[in-house]
Amino acid sequence: MTPAGTHEGGCFCGAVRYEIGDPFGNVAICHCLDCRRIGGAPFLAFVVVRKERYRILRGEPKVIQYESDTKSRSFCGDCGTPLTYDNVKWKETVDVTVGSLDEPEPFKPTYHVWTKRELPWAHVPDDLPRFDEG
Repeated sequence: MTPAGTHEGGCFCGAVRYEIGDPFGNVAICHCLDCRRIGGAPFLAFVVVRKERYRILRGEPKVIQYESDTKSRSFCGDCGTPLTYDNVKWKETVDVTVGSLDEPEPFKPTYHVWTKRELPWAHVPDDLPRFDEG
């Protein structure tokens, strides 16, 4: 279960700062190829947030659109920290990277997605639900 209230986060260099607030959705660990490449890591964790509860406090994230403009990702244009993932299928929510939160500890994962892409040496041994795709 994710914590109540408002939480801040931002990029490594401090150029971009944001705030997220209740209600929070699930926290997913994504093993897809896109997440691995954008994060330079074996997987990324995201918290699902209603778009109206995600607010930029400082700076302007760079946004890349892909897959015929159906998906986008935001990141700091200076240091490259990944910040969000957005999919047009989910009109009301945006996925915010847990690792970019100032205090990510309370945002415990609730499930894994794209496990068919999971790297065998980066398996997270837990009892969370696992989904082959998104």
